Amino acid sequence: MRDALAVSLCILLAGLLWNQAWHTERREVMLRTRQFFGNLIAVQKKSSYWQRYLQQLQTQLNRIGVNVSVAQYARYVPVGMVLFVSITHFVFGVPMWIGLTMSVLLLLLPRQIVAELSARYVIQVRKRLILDVINPGIHALTSGTLEDACAEIEREAKSPMIRREFQYINELGKAPGDMNVAKAMWIRARELGIAEFETLAIATLEGERYNAKLTEVWRDIRQALSDKVQAQNSLLSALSTYRMAAMVLFVASLLFIVFGYERLHIHGVMQAGVVMTLVFYFIGVSQVAKTNHVE
Repeated sequence: MRDALAVSLCILLAGLLWNQAWHTERREVMLRTRQFFGNLIAVQKKSSYWQRYLQQLQTQLNRIGVNVSVAQYARYVPVGMVLFVSITHFVFGVPMWIGLTMSVLLLLLPRQIVAELSARYVIQVRKRLILDVINPGIHALTSGTLEDACAEIEREAKSPMIRREFQYINELGKAPGDMNVAKAMWIRARELGIAEFETLAIATLEGERYNAKLTEVWRDIRQALSDKVQAQNSLLSALSTYRMAAMVLFVASLLFIVFGYERLHIHGVMQAGVVMTLVFYFIGVSQVAKTNHVE
């Protein structure tokens, strides 16, 4: 009876996920069309949890430079869920409702993993902010413009991430209209969510607006951020290690249940205990993964 109910739930969930993935992909096309034509086309329907999940995952992937269409691949997720539940049940003897629970948790895990990779990316960018951005920028600003400074940062930065970010900033700064390098730096700083980089970008933008000497502005920013960045990065690196360890242990617990279920002889109420353990463990991992900011 429970297996039949689990199969029904699996089929229903697979259908819902496929439908939401299709709507998410269609919504992305509508949003791009709206951006091109202005407000002539509006997206009226509110997004569901699964659509927001896919959009957040896409944002995090874009942040670290991974160009993958999440909505397109999400259409194959229901097939993967059905295969996972079927294999764990018929090959390893795991009850379908436990397999369905594990498949749902595995479905939600990529956002935690990508968020962790994104957090590590931010840590690395923050580490190189002073060495590869501010220091050479101050040197370039003494004899050139902000555009020259950003171009030199792109050429001379030792960090591939800094080079990639400033390549994006320099290209965006050449966009038609009222866009310039200072505005492009501010836009990218907000997208990355790095407060120190955003402080530098805002100070640069305001300095250009009021014709301030950018060399002095950048020197003041360097003095204010130097100790703060070093202290916070050490804490964030330690938190990153704990988050990754929690995710690895969660995946290990899933593998332990899959390959050791028949030998464990779990029956009755103990099966509910297994499900509750996995769910609460995943909630714990999710809470740890949210710890990305240290003030």
